Amino acid sequence: MANPTFLGLDYSTPLTINSKERVSRSETLNLKIQAVSNGSQRWECTITLAPSNNKGTVAANHHGARLAVHRVKYGLHTSFNDAPMPQYIGTEPFFVTGEVPITSSTEFSPVVSSDVSVNRIGTTKVKMKASARSTLPAGRFFTFSNHTKVYQVAADDGNIIVAGQEVLISPALLKDVNNASITINAVDPVLTAYYNANGIEGVSYVGGIMTAATIDLIENVAI
Repeated sequence: MANPTFLGLDYSTPLTINSKERVSRSETLNLKIQAVSNGSQRWECTITLAPSNNKGTVAANHHGARLAVHRVKYGLHTSFNDAPMPQYIGTEPFFVTGEVPITSSTEFSPVVSSDVSVNRIGTTKVKMKASARSTLPAGRFFTFSNHTKVYQVAADDGNIIVAGQEVLISPALLKDVNNASITINAVDPVLTAYYNANGIEGVSYVGGIMTAATIDLIENVAI
């Protein structure tokens, strides 16, 4: 699959993907630790962008200016969905036969179920179907077509072959997905995010070549 890009620049390393959860911990007199979470979660990503010395005259090549303008345009108060969600190495979805990579973002979708423990707000299981014998690996990030929250496959049972297979996800669903018309984008999901207040204000140039450009993103979990 193609390397994700932001405003024409390839993702590079170092790159971090952090799961931010609000958890309170306390220690009892007998040294037991108690942890309480309300289940809220968001993704925070710091992404290095590969340097470019493209000096073309096309506006799409003006990477430094585009990054600076993008930052000014959206700032810290407005979310945007220009940034592809980075993925862990080895989590590409495949057709099992011949291990052919899946390129269609509509290959996976939920199966309608009367079981209220799946596909509903607050649950962590989704009943899946697939149009072909295929697999959605553990660790893969994805989004549902009816809301922007980014989820992760927390566990898989091998190949997703027939309708009705349950897949464990994280975090818990923020919206019902019990609808056959909903699709799952596991190929190129987009992170709807804000710029981090501590992120870059621009880019650095050395000898006319842009270098050390990064984006520091905080997911917008609003539905």
